[in-house]
Amino acid sequence: MIPSTIMAPSRSLYLLLACITCGPSAPMQQTETTTTSADSTGPQPDPTTTTVTPTTSSSTTSSSSDTTFDPTTTTTTTTSISTTTPDELTFIVPSDFSCLRSASSPRCTECDFFAQDCPDGEKCTFWANDGGTSWNANRCVPVVPDPDLVGEPCTVVDSPVSGFDTCELASMCWDVDPDTLAGTCIGFCDGSWEAPTCPDGFACVANNTLALCFAECDPLAQDCPPDELCLESTPGSFTCILDVSGDQGQALDPCAQLNACDVGLTCMPAAAASECAMAMTDCCLPFCDLSLPPNCPGAQQTCVPWFAEGTAPPDLMNLGVCSLAP
Repeated sequence: MIPSTIMAPSRSLYLLLACITCGPSAPMQQTETTTTSADSTGPQPDPTTTTVTPTTSSSTTSSSSDTTFDPTTTTTTTTSISTTTPDELTFIVPSDFSCLRSASSPRCTECDFFAQDCPDGEKCTFWANDGGTSWNANRCVPVVPDPDLVGEPCTVVDSPVSGFDTCELASMCWDVDPDTLAGTCIGFCDGSWEAPTCPDGFACVANNTLALCFAECDPLAQDCPPDELCLESTPGSFTCILDVSGDQGQALDPCAQLNACDVGLTCMPAAAASECAMAMTDCCLPFCDLSLPPNCPGAQQTCVPWFAEGTAPPDLMNLGVCSLAP
C-alpha cells in the first residue's frame, strides 16, 4: 500500500476505506488494516499488520433520547455537527478525540453495533461526537420507515458523520456526495471484534472504530463498480475501495496512499522503480499476470509475484506487480 492510510475522496466525506490499505504480501508489504473474509473465524494475525484489538473506554456521547430525526429535513437537535467539506477525510487514521475508557465499554460508545442493542426502532451506528470529520464513536439513532437496504441509494442528514441516514438496521450510508448528501448503504460486520464476519462475497474491513463489509474482487479483472478499485485490504484479501486518484494516479505518478492510483495500479514503495527511487517517492505501478509476458512501464521492471512463495491463495496464483527484480 503502501502508505499507511486510505483517505476519502473529496466527493465523499466518509473516506476513508474508505479505506482500507496495504501492499504485496511479499517483502514490499505495508498494511495497517484488518480484514477477514466471509468464511473466516477472525482476523488473521500478520507481523506486518496492525490488528484490531479494541482498547477500553467509557462513553462521552450524548443520549439519543435528546435527538429528533426527520428524514425529510436536514437538521437535528443534538450536538452541532460541522458540514464543512474537507478535501480528504481519513478512514483508517483514528480521530484525535480521546475519551475515558473502562473494561465494560471498549470504545467511546453508547451502544454495540455488533449486538445492535439500541431500543426498538433504533439502530447503533457510527458518528463523530466531537464535532469533527472522522467517526470516533457509536450512537443510537432512529431507523426511518421503509429504510434503504444494503446496496441501495441512501441519504444522510446534516452531515456525513452525524450518524443519521436512511439505511436499514446494521448499515450506514457510504460514499456520500457532499453536495447531494446521497450515497449507498453498506453493511456492518457481524460477529465480534475478535471474530468479525460478512456474507459470502464480502470481507470485513475494520479499524478501531468502523467494521464494514466490502465486496471482494479480482485485482487482475478489476471487477469493482465504477469509481472503485480492487486493492488488497489485508494479506490475501482484495476488496473494492473508493478511487481517490482524481487527475493523478497514472503509471509512475507519485502517490501517498493506496487508492490514489488509477484502476489496475497500486501505490508501491519507491524501490520498486528506478524512476521513483530517484524522486524518493512512492509511485503508482500496475498489477500484472505472471502467466503473461511482462509489460511494465519502468526501466528494467518485470512482473514479480505479489505473494511470498507458497502463500498465494488458489485464485490469485498468477497475481504479480510491476517492479524491479528483488
